[in-house]
Amino acid sequence: MAEKFDDKRINEALELLNEVAKDRLAELQDVVSHKYSSLKSALSGAAERMHHQAREAYDQGKEKVSDLASKVDDSVHRNPWPYLGGTPRIPDPWLLPWKIAEIAALGATAEGL
Repeated sequence: MAEKFDDKRINEALELLNEVAKDRLAELQDVVSHKYSSLKSALSGAAERMHHQAREAYDQGKEKVSDLASKVDDSVHRNPWPYLGGTPRIPDPWLLPWKIAEIAALGATAEGL
């Protein structure tokens, strides 16, 4: 270790601390891992519950989509015309004034010829 301090006692103390830390590293790792093992188990339990809830929500959504697709399929087979665009056109009462104006304009241009 490089000499960082002028006082030889401080350097010796730092070297001693470094040696003890190297010797006790495995012991410190065990202490820390045991201390936080309960936290780890609690988090893994919560993750398992969240995964289970997500799986249930996915399965329910999948079932609803399947039911809806079945209903649409039945409806299309019973009456396919609305889905093909072949329904008779029903005039919209809100568009009636514009249609009348359009017909009148066509009649006026036909008379002008």
